[in-house]
Formats: sequence, C-alpha cells, structure tokens
Amino acid sequence: MSKNTSTMLGRHITGVWIATSFRLCVVVALLAFSTASTSATTPTLRVMTANTAAETGIIQALVDDFQKRHPEITVKVDSAGALQVLDNGRQGQADLIITHQPQAEMLFITEGYGLRHASFMYNEFAIFGPRADPLHLSGERDLMKVLRQLASNEVPFIVAGERSGTAARLNALWTLAGVTPDWVGYESQNSSAASTLANAAMFEAYTFADLGTYYTNRTHYTNDFVPLYRDHILLRNTYSAIVVNPKRISDANRIAADAFFDYLVSDDGQTLISQFSESRFAAPLFTPSAHLDADLHAERARQEIAAQQRTLTRLTSFVVVLLLVSGVAIWLYWRGRQLESARRLSEARFTRAVAGTNDGIWDWDVQQNCGFVSPRCREILGLARQDEQYDDFRNLLCQHIHPDDRPQLQQTLTRYLAATPTTASLEQRLHLQRPDGTDGWLLLRGKAERDEAGHALRLSGSLTDITTAVQAEIAERQAMAEKLRAEFANQAKSGFLANMSHEIRTPLTAIIGFAETLLDTQQSASDRMTSLQAITRNGHHLLQLINNILDISKIESDKLDIERVALSPVTLTEEIRALVMPQVHDKGLDLHIDYQFPLPVSIDSDPLRIKQILLNLCSNAIKFTHTGGLHVRVVCLPDTERIQFEVRDSGIGLTPEQQTRLFTAFSQADVSTTRQYGGTGLGLHLSRRLAKLLGGDLTVTSEPNVGSCFTLTLATGPLDQFQFINETPLLPEMAQPANATTTPLLAGRVLLADDNPDNQRLISMYIKRTGAEVVIAENGQQVVDFVQQELFDLILMDMQMPVMDGLEATRLLRSNAYRGAIVALTANAFHEDRLACLAAGCNDFLTKPIARHVLFQTLAAHLPARTAPRPNTDPIVSALLAEEPSFIDVVTTFVGRLVTMVRELEIKLTDLDWPELKRISHDVKGVGGSYGYPQVTAVAAKLEFEIAKKDRAACTARLIELHELANRIVYGLREYKRNLPSQQRK
Repeated sequence: MSKNTSTMLGRHITGVWIATSFRLCVVVALLAFSTASTSATTPTLRVMTANTAAETGIIQALVDDFQKRHPEITVKVDSAGALQVLDNGRQGQADLIITHQPQAEMLFITEGYGLRHASFMYNEFAIFGPRADPLHLSGERDLMKVLRQLASNEVPFIVAGERSGTAARLNALWTLAGVTPDWVGYESQNSSAASTLANAAMFEAYTFADLGTYYTNRTHYTNDFVPLYRDHILLRNTYSAIVVNPKRISDANRIAADAFFDYLVSDDGQTLISQFSESRFAAPLFTPSAHLDADLHAERARQEIAAQQRTLTRLTSFVVVLLLVSGVAIWLYWRGRQLESARRLSEARFTRAVAGTNDGIWDWDVQQNCGFVSPRCREILGLARQDEQYDDFRNLLCQHIHPDDRPQLQQTLTRYLAATPTTASLEQRLHLQRPDGTDGWLLLRGKAERDEAGHALRLSGSLTDITTAVQAEIAERQAMAEKLRAEFANQAKSGFLANMSHEIRTPLTAIIGFAETLLDTQQSASDRMTSLQAITRNGHHLLQLINNILDISKIESDKLDIERVALSPVTLTEEIRALVMPQVHDKGLDLHIDYQFPLPVSIDSDPLRIKQILLNLCSNAIKFTHTGGLHVRVVCLPDTERIQFEVRDSGIGLTPEQQTRLFTAFSQADVSTTRQYGGTGLGLHLSRRLAKLLGGDLTVTSEPNVGSCFTLTLATGPLDQFQFINETPLLPEMAQPANATTTPLLAGRVLLADDNPDNQRLISMYIKRTGAEVVIAENGQQVVDFVQQELFDLILMDMQMPVMDGLEATRLLRSNAYRGAIVALTANAFHEDRLACLAAGCNDFLTKPIARHVLFQTLAAHLPARTAPRPNTDPIVSALLAEEPSFIDVVTTFVGRLVTMVRELEIKLTDLDWPELKRISHDVKGVGGSYGYPQVTAVAAKLEFEIAKKDRAACTARLIELHELANRIVYGLREYKRNLPSQQRK
C-alpha cells in the first residue's frame, strides 16, 4: 500500500475516533433526554423507484432483506419512469428515490429536494435486434459507428417514452454520434422499457434498453431477438439513491430513508446485489457500486456535527468533562489498535474484491518500468512465478501475447503513454498465447496517472479473460456463415428446381404436343416428319438433362468412373468439329481450329468425358454468339504434362460478378440469362468437376459485349513415351450425324422380358424390323418357364419386374446350366448396377431409354445374319384393267408417265432438289391408286416421308423400290397386252 494511501487511511481513522467520541456523548445525552429521543415515531417508508429496476425484482429483494433487519419499518414501493420518479419526489410522494438519470438527479439536488446521494449499483444498456444481425453490429466495437450504421441503414427502431431515463440516455448518445434520429421507422413509444422491447421483438425492429429489463422479460420474446451490442463503459446504467430533504418536503421521513439508504450502501446490501442476478437470471447483470457523493456526504457530516453541537449545548459540564477524559483515554488506548484494524479491513476488502471478480488487476510504474500483478492476473497470463512485483513490466505484458498481436500492443501502449493529458482510457482486445500452447483472448483495460505536463507516471488497469465469449462469438459467426451458406444453397436449389421444371416441361410439352398431332389422319407426310423430328430432338434434350443430373450425382457420391486410354487430341478435336458444324452453319457463324504444334500423337485420358466437356463449351459458345464465330485453340504444355483446349467466342460476354457464379451448381450467370437463353446451370458446373477428375481445371476470362474464352486444362499422362507431330495428320473423313439408323437383317428368336406394355411394343417393333422373331414375357418367372419349353437365341431381360425380377431370374437360369445369351435392360445406369447384372450372369448391359442403334448393334452381336431376299420380279397388272379392259389406253399412258416420273425423281435426288422431289413423289402417290396400282401409292407415300426427312440414303432405297415396281408394272402391262386378241393390241 502506498504512503499516500496510508496517510489518508490514518486521517480517516482519526475522524472515525472523533465521531465515536461525540456519539458516546450523544448516548449519554440521549439517556438524559430519553423523552425527546423516543417521542418521534417511524412511519411508513415511501420508496419511489425507476421501472427498469423495479421490474427485475432487485428493489423488492432489497426491501425484503431490509425489513428482515428492520421489522419496525414498513416499506411501500412504487415505480415510474426515471424522470417521473423525480417529479413525484418534488411533489412529496416519496421519502427515498431510486433512479438512473444523472443530469436530472443533479438538478433535483441543486433545487434542494435531495439530501443524501449515492450510486449503489450498475446495470448496462444494450442495442437489441434480430439474432441474424444483418448489420453486423456485434462485430463492431465502436459505439459511435454502431449508431451511425443504424441511422444510415434507416432500420426500424423503437425507443421508450421520453419520460424514461433510457430515452434520455439514447438521445445523448445520438447527439454524441452526430446523428439526428428522424428517419422513417424511428418511433418513440409512450411506454415502458419492457413494452418497448416486446414491441421491437414483435415487429423485428431494433431498440435500446437495459439488460435487466431484457432478462426479466426474455421469456416473452422470440429466440431471434437478442442483445447485439454491449459496452461496459459507455453504456453503463448507474442507479442512484437520493434521500428526500425534509426541509423542502415537510412530511418526508428522513429517519426511515436514511436507514434504507445506509443498508443499500452497506456490505450486506451490496452482497445481495452481487448475488441477485446470478441466482435469478444466471447472468452477471447487476454490479454493486456503493459510492457516496463527496459533496453531499460532507454536507451530511456538517449537518450531523451541527446537530451534535446543538445537543452538546444542553449537556452539563459533567458530560463535557466525561467526554474529554473518555476521549483522551480512548485515543491513548485504542488509536494504534484501530489503525491496524482499519488497515487489515481495507486490505481484506480489496483482496475479496479482487478475488471475487474474474478480472486480473495490475499496476505499472511507467517511470521505473516495474509493476504489481494480482493472482488472477498471473493466472490469466500463465506466469510461473508467484511474485506480486515484476521488473520490465512492459515486456512482461508483451511476451505472453500472441506474436501476431505484440506489435499492435507495443504501438498502442506507446501512443497512449505519449498522448496529451486526457481522461480517455486504454482498452484493447488481444490474442493470448498460453505457456501450455493453447490460445485464448483477453481484454486489456487501463488508465494513466499523469503529471502536470501530461507525462504518464502510472498506468493501472485490469485483464479480463474473454476466451469463452470470443469462442462463442466465433462459433456464432461460423454458425451464421453456415446458415447463410445453407440459405444460399437452398435458394440456388429452389432456383434450380424452378429452372429444371421449365427445362423438363418444355421438351415434354413439345413431345406430347407433336405426338398428339400424329393422331391427325389429315396430316401431311411433311408435317408428320416435322412432328417426329421435334419429338426425337426434344427427347434427346430431355435425356441430356437427366444424364447431367446423374453425372453430378455420381461425382458427389464418388461413383463416376473415369477411363484412361490412349487418344489422339487432334482426332478428338476434329470429331468435335464435325458434331458442332451443323449448329455453326445454322446460325451463320464461323469455326476456326488452331493447332499449336508440336502436339502429342496421343495422350492418356477419357475421350468420352473430354468430348462431353468440349461439346458443352462449344454449344454454349454457339448459343450466346450471334455474330462472328468460334475459335478453338489446342496447345500442349509438356513441362507440366498438360494439354489445353481454349474455346473463344465473340458472344455476349460476362461481367466479373457473373463469372463468380458461373461454375456454381444450379446457377447461371443471372436470371436474365436463364430467362432469355434457357438452361439449367448444370453444364459448366459438371464440366469443371469432370475437368478436375481428369487432373485439370476449367477457367474463364470474359468481357461484356466482347466475348468469352474458356480454357480446359487436362493431364496428359507421361509424354516421354509418345511422339509429337508438327502438322495436321491426314484424318479419315468424319461421319456426319445420320438421320436414320441402318437396320440389320437378322434371323433367330428373341425372348423379351418387360412388364411395361409400351416398352414391349417399342422394342418388339425394333426386333421385328430386323427380321428376327420375338416372344414377350411379363416377368422373370415366365422367362424361366419359356426357356424350359422353347429355344431362344437371345434373352432381353428387364431387371425390375413383378413376381420375379431380372436378377433373380438370371441367377436361376444360370444355376440350371442355361448357356444362352442374356442382355440386361435397366433404367439404373450406375456402375454398380452394371456390375450387379454381370455378376448375376448377364452377357451385356443396355440402359433405358434404349438407343435404337445400340439395340441393333446388340442384336447383331448375338443373332445370326439373314441374307437379303431377291427382288420380286413378278409382273403387276392394273386392277383397273381387270374391271374395265376398255381402259387399256389410259393405263398405257399412265405407265409411260410413271416411268418418266421415276427417272425425274432419280435426277432430282442426284441434284438434291428436295422441293421437286416432294412435288413429283406427291403426284405419283396421288395417281397410282387411281390407275389400279395401289402398290405405287404405298411406295410413293414412303418415299415422300423420307423426302420430308431429307434422308438421302433412305430416299435412294425407296426410289430403288419404286424403280423395281415400275419395271414390274411395265412387264405386267406388256404381258397383259400379249394375251389380248390381236384386234385389241396397239
């Protein structure tokens, strides 16, 4: 303890001794004048308290404890707003006032209404709002910034009535922040703090209130309405007690008010305040703070001395002599004892105060650079020594702080110590590095004692371990971030589902609509072909959507198989060229491929997945490009064993913000892009995932209205074993996409097992077209029964059927030594499904929907080929001549015209003159049946159908058929005439 403190303590104890001597005299006087001392009565004590304290129950708890100690005093407690309490005191409605409005309290005392004044406990104000904390107030440490942020965002804000101390305190803070609270949504309610909090929670507004009111009423609020900003210094709410002056208010009960006042600032009252909030709310809410106003305390002492002096004038000289003798004796005997007792008591209280708080106390002599640290301070810093005094105190603080925060602490201390004389305090949150290697956080607070020149002499303060609070704050931020990510994912998925609904319904609408038009018997062959092409095109589009979703699902579940085979990057690029050229030509664009030689002859990768990525990139480039064209650049990076495919377009381009969302699943550049161009937002996300699985990546550079460049980088595998080429090799002509699939001619018997009637009809139709025979089974049990009775060359086995599924039927057949070919049909396209089918005994695996050319390839692999039948050369005679022989001339003219039209058709097909082909075939179809040749009408109708598809190969086949038919008709007419009587021949 310092010398000044000891001196002050000695003076205090001397004053106590003098006061005790006088009180002894008063006791004697009171014994002599007992009638005067007992004539007064102690009526009811009227306590008027602010609502914010009364609502928490703390005042009633203090009253109850006080009345246990003073059963002779009856206490009546009323509550009102902080300012109304003072007005009630002026009107004589209270003996003691408890409020928390400092300026109004001083005015009350200055006017003479107050006699004794003390701050006996602290509470805290806070800013409340939604737990989501959209303005991030909890992350801001500067109160002024928080207030300005609330005003600049003009959020809904509700405050208590102007008669409350809460509103007055908030108005002062607005003024300090330079903010005028006049925006729309800022509402002042003529209600209590509790009602204001309830309204703010109900309407999801922000508000300003004390924590006591919040904890008292928090069960009435939603869990999403919480304190967002707290400041233990600037937002401290000080509750004061004021004894009403009986000189100003004649009926004020000074005796009872003094008794309750003394109780509030006593150790008993302060202990109850300290324990109340923990027991009631499990939160450190109210803080004891017994402190008497110095001036009022001196005034009271003067009044008491004056009263004692008046009493002493009535005492006899005997009492005066007795007082003097007793005083000298007491002073001689007890002075030393009292000084020692007071010192121990003071130190004990200090020790209890330090031990009872979570803060560590420190005191730094800046000039000597040495300091004192409390046990709690040593515990927080993890100091091994148990000394209280430490040299090089500045280094002591810094060496236990995390290395990242040490420069900041050094700078903060230097700036604060060098500052001009100020009342500002030092406060900083620091990252702590404990000796055991664990991390923590602490709050450093302090204030400097300076000389007249402003030089810092001492710096004293506290260390608070805020590790739990910071960890909770970090966890809350992480939880909030997770919540935001989840919300974003849900929004993205919702948008994806909306897009998918549109993307799926669009082709389905076309499929269903055009299928219904095929039921119209009046529809022309050209229109019927247009409908069939639309159905096929939209069906493939729908299948691509489903495949994209399945591929993403496979990647997410780590079930997507990546193949590693040798492939030629040049050949693959040329295949892409052949596939996209029709789209490029349809939009009037250009396509240029730039090979940056040397390039490897082959690389090790998955050709299917590379094609999938490049086709997606090229299709997107075509979709978003209206003028100009595409530029594909292929370059090898042998040093890193990588190859790059750059797809550059001159399309609409992308903004930087759009580029950040481009590769996100279920997302496109923006809503307008989806609305104008369609799409699900899956293609580029899937392409990047595939690129990463292939050991590379997919990136983009773009500029709005200029174009975009997508760069696909892939791993090549070791390049030292491959040769390099320096020019484009001679490549075989790439096959153009066919409009029709060649049907093989097959023989044999096929057992088709499928429980869906539509699948039965469709697949049976394909099988019969090859010439093979087909038998239908509706479940696995029928398959087993048929195999026991008949012979089959191939079984097409659906995997999911009633009674017995395909897997069980296959296992049963193989267990019975069946050796015939079994091909699985299933809509389950995952790798494990294929393995399950092969493990059960299947020879091959077809996925639904079944591609016609794949089905034909599978049938051809397991069925014997059938030799094409010889053309039929039997003569054909007109049915019209059989009924009307007299029409021989008319029929002869038609046959000659038919031959001419067939020749014209052959010429027009060579020239690919589709309009003329359509016209002539339509004429042939229309007249053939009229002249007794329905076969001509049937073949011409088929030819017109193929012309509508512009399928040259199919048209050639039909024209050959029509040519052979014309020859048989000519031969038949010749034979018919030969058998006529000679007079009828011409």
